[in-house]
Amino acid sequence: VALPVAQTQALDPKSGLAVSVTKAGEIYVDETRLTFAEFESSFRALAERRQGGGVYLRADAGVPYGEVVRVLGVIRASGVSDVG
Repeated sequence: VALPVAQTQALDPKSGLAVSVTKAGEIYVDETRLTFAEFESSFRALAERRQGGGVYLRADAGVPYGEVVRVLGVIRASGVSDVG
């Protein structure tokens, strides 16, 4: 994943779930690849199982903004408010 450059302090992905969106539109939770439908239906349970630590969202610079927002919407709808 080629991440865009930002001038903010990075979060430690080890303390929470890492969600990645590749340039090809693939979604990974930690190292597990999921379709959007699988991600949407299972993310709440995955986040509850981790219990805290927040979510570290990474997206390739070439991913359309709308796709990132769609993934972020699922994360927020699951009740996670700590997203970096």
